[in-house]
Amino acid sequence: MPENTARTTALTSGTVDFIEYAPLRDIPSFEADASLKLAGESNTNIRFIGFNLSKEPFDNLKVRQAIAAVVDREAMLGPTVFGYGTPTEVLFPPDFWAALQQDVRPPDVERAKALMAEAGYADGFETTITSWSQYSFLSNAAVVLQEQLRQIGIEAELNLVENATMVEQIYDPATRDFDIAVTGESAYVDPNTIVLAYFKTGEGNNFMGYSNPEVDKLVEQGIASTDQEERAGIYQEIQKILLEDLPWVNLFVANQYEAMKDYVQGYVHIPTGSNASFRTTWLKG
Repeated sequence: MPENTARTTALTSGTVDFIEYAPLRDIPSFEADASLKLAGESNTNIRFIGFNLSKEPFDNLKVRQAIAAVVDREAMLGPTVFGYGTPTEVLFPPDFWAALQQDVRPPDVERAKALMAEAGYADGFETTITSWSQYSFLSNAAVVLQEQLRQIGIEAELNLVENATMVEQIYDPATRDFDIAVTGESAYVDPNTIVLAYFKTGEGNNFMGYSNPEVDKLVEQGIASTDQEERAGIYQEIQKILLEDLPWVNLFVANQYEAMKDYVQGYVHIPTGSNASFRTTWLKG
């Protein structure tokens, strides 16, 4: 049942006992229903703005810095995930072992304007924002971003496309026909899943065209090490470099819940999105 209303109705009517990806708009009603209970909250995902670094003006670091400075992540949470999320400037959620602990800075429009002027775009420019039409938490983030960019003179046309077109325009190395992409990654278990695929030079998911020899070296060190504490330090160093280079701008981590009837017992939410705990889940008679 891909449609949110249908899944919520199926659960509340008793047609099903359990749903994953509980619709965030329905969380308050689930909490108010004594016959239901929720599992979850934290989840390993990231929603972000990616730049086509091969195109002007996004090859200009000051432009990327200006966009990062004007983004209001808190303002995005309501329209995107009904407030059920965590704003972040870094890749990993705070409770993830490889997270770089850093407070989210509030938007600074004046600093963003100054950076645009330094970059030679005091009057702004026109561009496009491409995102997934089928995922409202991303397409709505694109709409909010469009409004926020207007504060620094950037007029962005929205290009909300279906999945196959999104993959072709953003992720296909032969195409990569975009300026700014609002997209995301979900359900990773190891930090290398994101770091290798998106930030190592020449990797398939590196749709930004990002390349930094120091990051490449650190990625290899992260793969080679088997000590989690050492690996955490490596991935934290990578996140620091990414905050300087800004091939993309992180927005928020979306909460994820499972909703179920109160007689469902033993289920435990796993932040990676795994349903392995179904093995120990049972129905109380």
